[in-house]
Amino acid sequence: MVAAGIFLVARLLPLFIAIPTIMNGIAFIGIITLFLGATLTITQKDIKRNLAYSTMSQLGYMMLALGMGSSRAALFHLITHAYSKALLFLGFGSIIHSMETIVGYSPEKSQNMVLMGGLTKHTPITKTAFLIGTLSLCGIPPFACFWSKDLILNDSWLYSPIFAILAYFTARLTAFYMFRIYLLGFILVVIR
Repeated sequence: MVAAGIFLVARLLPLFIAIPTIMNGIAFIGIITLFLGATLTITQKDIKRNLAYSTMSQLGYMMLALGMGSSRAALFHLITHAYSKALLFLGFGSIIHSMETIVGYSPEKSQNMVLMGGLTKHTPITKTAFLIGTLSLCGIPPFACFWSKDLILNDSWLYSPIFAILAYFTARLTAFYMFRIYLLGFILVVIR
């Protein structure tokens, strides 16, 4: 459902390509969405909000690619992001369920990343699956999102060096907030 706008722009791209101003506007909206989503993700403590803003940031990559006229890269990132995010959704559900047995049934407590930590002993399989999803979403080779992000980032250098610098910076922010979730959930031990 969140990708409906991406599909709409991709379907109407043959009409938009004729007017460069519209294409520049789409790319600008993409880079703003990309950067805004990543910075909002860093400020959140709720694990579900982290996932929502992370999706917003990744949709920014897709919109940037569409604005550059690279619809194949955008749709490729849509597919790779969907698989990686599905794995992370399953991991988030397992984490929240595990937290409910530890801190009680309270969405404020079970979804708060500050209260998480040391869940490896409760969910060892989830830790591995979550690490794979995290590595993929961060764009680490040879995982799926690496190939699609690489296409988008390489095309952005040809389109606008300023957009490319912002996109590369945001890719680093993606790695930061995804590994923050991973470390707070599984590695760091919280004294309760």
